[in-house]
Amino acid sequence: MKNNNSVILDNPAKTLGDPYGAILELAQNKRILNVGAAGNASDYAQIGMEQWLHAKLGQVAAALVGLDLDPREISVARNMGYDIHYGNCETENLGQKFDLIVMADVLEHVGNPTLALQNMFRHLDHEGKIVITTPNATFLGNILNGLLRRGPNVYWDHVQLYTPENIQALCDREGWRLEGTRFFSLYDRRTFAVQLKSLIVRGACALFPRFHSAFLCILSTSQNS
Repeated sequence: MKNNNSVILDNPAKTLGDPYGAILELAQNKRILNVGAAGNASDYAQIGMEQWLHAKLGQVAAALVGLDLDPREISVARNMGYDIHYGNCETENLGQKFDLIVMADVLEHVGNPTLALQNMFRHLDHEGKIVITTPNATFLGNILNGLLRRGPNVYWDHVQLYTPENIQALCDREGWRLEGTRFFSLYDRRTFAVQLKSLIVRGACALFPRFHSAFLCILSTSQNS
């Protein structure tokens, strides 16, 4: 909501230990569109499906459709039996309605996030929801880099960086409802040094939730409130 010239979240932000678990809970027996579904499909084909969100969604959904822009990864996913369409979430018309649209680590890649969400809402059933996850602008690592006079670590294909208040402002502008926000940090197990870093981040975030590396938002049409 708007407060003078500032944005206040309609619902106070909380923390979340398992973002995948929260998404899967929302996905139970739903018709789902997973945007960015084919991401890293070739890696998961080699190491196993246990950590692949799209495979996990397929285990709980009543119906699952994917959308992605990477022809190579789409081909790999299709060869594994998944229904994934090639297309841009800003403009693609799938001719279907869904109960839940998942945009996990997608919005930071999108050139026009308003257009993308407008298009996704057109694919949403009347009582459906959109769940997004995206990196958090106030992540502890970004703040430490600033204190050390270094720039943030920005992936080459990330063109946006958000706080939950940016999502709230977008919802206010477009007439959508931000039902909830959850901060989280994934635990990285790749090396001992990275595990230690993850533990330090989690410890700091227990005191200062705004330091988490990412956040999850649940969006719906205002009629659903």
